[in-house]
Amino acid sequence: MPNSEGKVAKTKLLTADEVSTEFYQKLQDQILKQSTGVIIGVVCTAEEMCGKRFWMNELYIQDHNLAGRCIKDMAVRGLIPYEFVERRTDNKSTYRRV
Repeated sequence: MPNSEGKVAKTKLLTADEVSTEFYQKLQDQILKQSTGVIIGVVCTAEEMCGKRFWMNELYIQDHNLAGRCIKDMAVRGLIPYEFVERRTDNKSTYRRV
């Protein structure tokens, strides 16, 4: 979302990557909304954390890797109720609902 100077607000990840604040917030809001129905201790992928419909319809395929980096950042910062578990051999990270 552009500000009064026409610039898009950015959020800096712990990896030093920058993403649009609107994208980061949209993703965080969706995960928080979905997490209310997830039992504590359940291990999920990013797609499962967001919900399949959101993952396929609200994100472009090229945004999936960026979303994964944002989710890892959110977990480390404690912004979502998940903790990183592992990166699987299929290159998908998994998170545990806490």
